[in-house]
Amino acid sequence: MLEALLKYFGVMDLGEITKEMIKGGKVVIEEYPEGASSKLALLPNVEVVKGQKPDEDWKIPYVKPKGPNGEVTFYGPLEGILLYGMGTLLLYLSGAREPEKFDPLPVPMNLRVYVYPGLPCYFVLKELGRIAGTKNLNIEIIHVDKGKRLQMLYSLGVRSVPTYELNGKLLHNGKLSAEELYELLKKKAEEEVTKMWEKIKKEYIREKQ
Repeated sequence: MLEALLKYFGVMDLGEITKEMIKGGKVVIEEYPEGASSKLALLPNVEVVKGQKPDEDWKIPYVKPKGPNGEVTFYGPLEGILLYGMGTLLLYLSGAREPEKFDPLPVPMNLRVYVYPGLPCYFVLKELGRIAGTKNLNIEIIHVDKGKRLQMLYSLGVRSVPTYELNGKLLHNGKLSAEELYELLKKKAEEEVTKMWEKIKKEYIREKQ
């Protein structure tokens, strides 16, 4: 009954993901501790390697898949529908599905996306796969199951997911498509470039005085 309901809403199961992964390139998943990648380790063209113990407890467990079309880092347990979401994301990282070709961001941007098992966050993971290969974009996904991971979400002034944090500040609360997310990121990146130029101009004028 549950599987039929998930299929109705467009959620791929691991069997469907497996069939598509065969068409993709190699994905290397760094994990800590051993077994953190769960059933993703069983997918075709996936190699799992043991990572180093993180310097902060909230980053345990973690998985960091890297493929021909980008990489992401996922902190927290891969549970429920989040496992399927990450499997779908791997389809884009591997090239089994063609990701979007977004222009490079003009400056490096650090994006954190807070998720919890549910349909909205499944679709967010899928959309992150489409944008993960964008140059100058670093993506961290945080499962807000408990403890410090949950408190990090609350510190942004929100208590619901999905939530997007950019360079340490709240960017958006609610589901975004890859295109919508890219437009927000592009706007913020362009604002950063403007600030940098303003700072350079002020320093130049000060030196000339």
